[in-house]
Order: sequence, then C-alpha cells, then structure tokens
Amino acid sequence: MSARVVVANPGSVPEIVHMANALGVADLLRAYIAPFSPTRSELDADRFGRFGPLGKGLHDQLRRREMHEHVGRAERYRAARAREIAVVAALRLGFPPPVFRRLLRWRNQTFEAAVARLLQSVDTDLIIPLTSALLPLQRARSLGVRTWLDCSTAHHGYATRLLTDEMRRVPDFASTMQLPVSSPAEASRMNQEIALADALIVLSSFQMRTFVDEGVSPDRLHVLPLGVDLELFRPTNRTRHETFTIGFVGQVTQRKGISYLIAAFEALRAEGMQLLVVGRPVGPRHPWLREGVEHHPAVARSALPEVYARMDVFVLPSLSEGFPLTALEAMACGIPVIVSENTFGRDVVVDGHNGYVVPIRDVDAIVDRVRKLASDESLRSTMGIYARATAEEFSWDAFGRRVVGLVTD
Repeated sequence: MSARVVVANPGSVPEIVHMANALGVADLLRAYIAPFSPTRSELDADRFGRFGPLGKGLHDQLRRREMHEHVGRAERYRAARAREIAVVAALRLGFPPPVFRRLLRWRNQTFEAAVARLLQSVDTDLIIPLTSALLPLQRARSLGVRTWLDCSTAHHGYATRLLTDEMRRVPDFASTMQLPVSSPAEASRMNQEIALADALIVLSSFQMRTFVDEGVSPDRLHVLPLGVDLELFRPTNRTRHETFTIGFVGQVTQRKGISYLIAAFEALRAEGMQLLVVGRPVGPRHPWLREGVEHHPAVARSALPEVYARMDVFVLPSLSEGFPLTALEAMACGIPVIVSENTFGRDVVVDGHNGYVVPIRDVDAIVDRVRKLASDESLRSTMGIYARATAEEFSWDAFGRRVVGLVTD
C-alpha cells in the first residue's frame, strides 16, 4: 500500500511546509492541515498592495507558508485560522512572553482537536511539530498511524538547564533569555509527546545528542538537515565599504550567545570594524546596543540577501539551536561563517575551509577567527566560494527527497 501521509503545521514552521510540498509532489500527501496554505497563484491573485504596509506584511507572512501548485485544494485543510492571526499579531506587536505563550496554547488547543478529528484509519503516517501534538498523537496511536514528531531545537530538558545556568553566569543579559519551557506542566506535556511519537525528526547531530542525553533511544531519532533557497540566496556583487562588517541575523537573545558576540566586537571595534545586527530583540536592547552596533528590525526573508551583501563574516555563537537557517543562508550568499558547536556545527562547517566552529562562550576564539578573516581578503574570498559550494548540498529539493525516503523506507 502506498503512503497516505498527513502533515500538520500549526503556524509557519518552514520545514513542515517543505515536507508537505515534497510529499504532495510525490503523490504521498493525503492531507495538509494548517491555518493558511496558499499556492503561488492564489497569492498572486490577491491584491495586498491596496492595504499599504499592512498588506505587505500579510503578503510576506503568507509567502512563508506557500504551497506547491501540485498540492490541490482537496488536500489542504484549514485549522485555527483566527487564532493563528491573533498569535502573529501578538508577535508583531511585541506582547509580553507570558501573554504570547498563552495565545500559543490557545491556538494549539483548537489546532490539535482539528488534526485529531481529521485523521483516518487509512492514513499511514502523521508528521506534526512538538508542542502541538498530544491529542493527534493519541488519536494516531489508536488508529495504528505511524507518527513523526518534528523537533526543531535542542531537547527542552538539556536547554533549560544550560540556559538557566547561563542566566546566572551572565546576569546582565538574563532579561534577553528565551527558556524553552515556562512551567513544569509545559515540560511534562512535551515529555508526553516525545514518549508517544514513534519517531522523532531532529535537524543536527548536536540536537540529536541532547535527546540521547535525555534518555531518548537513538533508534527513534532521524537527523534531517534543513535546506536553503539557492535561487534567492546566492553570491552577488557585495556592497563594498571601508569598514569590515561582522553580521548577525536572528532573534537577539542570549540563547543565541549575543553577549559573547558583543564582547568579541568590543575587543575588535578599535580595529575599525562594525557589527550589523538584524532581528527582533527578546527583552530590552540596552544590554547589547553599544557604540558601533547597527541594529535593524527583522525583515522579510525575501529582503535578507541585501542584508547579507553588507557582511564580511557572519557570526552565530548560539548556546542552543537545532539548525540555524540564517547561517546556511549566509553561506549560500558566499559569506564565511563562525558558528558555535551547539548549532549545526561540524555537520555543515569544515573548520578553516568554509568557516569556523568555535566552543560556546569562547570570546577569544571568535576574536581570533574574525581577525584572520579581516586581515586576509584572499582567505575570505576562498572561504566564501567553499561556503557556497557547501550550501548547494543543502537545497530544499534535497530535503524533500530525504522526507520522502523517511516515509517510504
């Protein structure tokens, strides 16, 4: 019997969108359940421009959820649409974290009920992300449907201990920290989802290690590295300037090691460098917004190539990640990267070849690698060429083939 796969996406989780698209093209998708799932032709038919900046923001948000034309209307089911609108609005308006978490739980309750209701005994597989899966996993088990739990970052137990310790180590940046769980009840629920799933999809070997350390059998874990849009993110004529620019793109939070990036920059600033930070701040900006730091709010993914074009090196010293897409996007643009070992690390970066991998919390290592790149334009250029070549191995098409292989194996 051929696979009949149900894919559920409570928001705009990028890998879930690409999973559904790949399975749809392979005629393996029975249902894609999401608040919004427009195709390119449906997006082009809408006239968002008449609504000004609000319409542009809506269009950018929907582009992140774009479905392949091969996935027909009969395969796309809507769920929790009004509640997802409330979640997106709260994020854009900067609601306090406790309020935002409550809205997420509110959305997920409706979403989970819809997914559980739509599952059928003839379905073979369910793919759904962690934190919005308990009811569907229970329903799938009763129907004999194989379940895949998509886990996008390090195990919450590991991350909670690491990041709680980090808040004690660097109290000045504690207000910018993101913890993976807000209560014992939330952690318990995530543990239940992990226990119920037949298999777990993780994105990097670092992330896999955190699950194994928390007692999850390696036999249940499948490493599935993400992809990058190689047409959108590609080397261009760089914006040349006299000032060597260190770049960072992502949520501005201590989880991503922002204090260590700032400390490294402080050591390098007198050498005529600048730091470009692009992303939504978590908490206040005053701990990291220093002289020589240029900050821009988060931009649409379609605008990121212009951001990367300003950078000479991309630095991501994260403490806890899954598979940081921004670092891979920078590599696709031909930019050397410096990433911590708690990212995709050595899964993607060959140290000294297409970038550098450094230990977490190691400011001296970041400073040393930046200086090497700043002092040797030939090295930067060569590393950038190799970075692009590496990124070409991580296309979304390759990701899709791996997904199809998982459910048909």
